[in-house]
Amino acid sequence: MKEQNTNTTKGFILIVDDIPKNLQLLGSTLRDQGYKIAAVSKSEQVLDSARKYQPDLILLDVMMPGKNGFEVCEDLKEDPELNHIPVIFLTAKVEQESIIKGLSLGGADYVTKPFNNQELLARVDTHISLKLSKDQLTEQNQKLEELSLMKDRIYSVIGHDLRGPVNGISGVINMLLNDLENTDPQKLKRFLTLINESSTNLWNLLTDLLSWARVQSKELKVNRSNFYLLRAIEEDAKAMKLIADKKAIKIRIHPEEDFEINADKSFIRTIIRNFLSNALKFSDKNGSTIDINIEFNENLKISVKDHGIGMSEQVKERLFKMEHPKDESSMNINGAGFGLLLCNELAKLHGGSISVDSKEGSGSTFTLMIPQTEQGVIAA
Repeated sequence: MKEQNTNTTKGFILIVDDIPKNLQLLGSTLRDQGYKIAAVSKSEQVLDSARKYQPDLILLDVMMPGKNGFEVCEDLKEDPELNHIPVIFLTAKVEQESIIKGLSLGGADYVTKPFNNQELLARVDTHISLKLSKDQLTEQNQKLEELSLMKDRIYSVIGHDLRGPVNGISGVINMLLNDLENTDPQKLKRFLTLINESSTNLWNLLTDLLSWARVQSKELKVNRSNFYLLRAIEEDAKAMKLIADKKAIKIRIHPEEDFEINADKSFIRTIIRNFLSNALKFSDKNGSTIDINIEFNENLKISVKDHGIGMSEQVKERLFKMEHPKDESSMNINGAGFGLLLCNELAKLHGGSISVDSKEGSGSTFTLMIPQTEQGVIAA
């Protein structure tokens, strides 16, 4: 197998012929026209080479030892990863029956031997152009679908998740205004606490929404700095203390020794805040715990484990997908799904990933993994 390189992006062609002279002639002709070339001389090499190079066109000799070109074409068209690649047969046969057979097997065209360079290039140019246009159209359709899903998800956040805190604030304020003079200090304190909780939730959600929009528009970049990880996590845990105390839930961090890491502090805190918020939201057992575990070996791992309601396999499968679920009772619709979408994007920007381990009725564990940087982790 051999590959020829070029600086152009006119298209990539895989040539299959058992005669070295034909490979050399075809390769030279096509390379001179700005195409990138890979060539194989055995039929059993074709599928592996096509998977490796993902060419825009395959020039396939019909008469070869082992499997002939028609059989190889059948294999290509039966493979879902390769069946989109157009095939032009190279054949010395010009019988109508042979031509019809090749086209019926999925071949796009044929070129007869000996080659007429102008005819060969015209046919190659036509099918490369069609392939690249089709690829571009497919990419554009995918982007449109992603934009549509993004729009639906934003509408969901605005229509459901933002409405809850706003209605909560408005409702409490109306109750206070209706009977402010007769409201005792303890009751007033409870009302103000509810307003504070709702406004904090609203602020966090708006912050996440804006951050997610910046990620989608490629505006948000990783800004690394050295900071103490435990201290940052404790700040987020402290911000959640009021909610945790109401449910009699204790937040524990392991280990208790602090150390300094080099990462984007804003990204890390956003992810931990969302992990903790979800853990508290779905922990319905008074007196239970939420454990934050930190590990550092080859990678930095931060896990948040709760003992709450957990989730089904169906919910887990769509946690990091844009699709808006129809099930209004699912985890995605009540705010967890959107926050996790953002967390997943932030983790990927950082070169890391997020994983989830959960079972219905047995709680959930969300884990952030970040590869070790050149700066590494600095012990306190």
